[in-house]
Amino acid sequence: MSLKRILVGINDSQESQKALDFAIDLGPSLNDHSIACHAIGKLFRVPGKR
Repeated sequence: MSLKRILVGINDSQESQKALDFAIDLGPSLNDHSIACHAIGKLFRVPGKR
């Protein structure tokens, strides 16, 4: 199996930073890309939609 991208969800926690550091270190050894994603706010549901 060949990985193409590593997606890391991040927030302000120390654990999140460790996960991001791990992905950054791992990416080049696999010849892949690391992508960090930080979501702001909560998702909301539109009435009548799923």
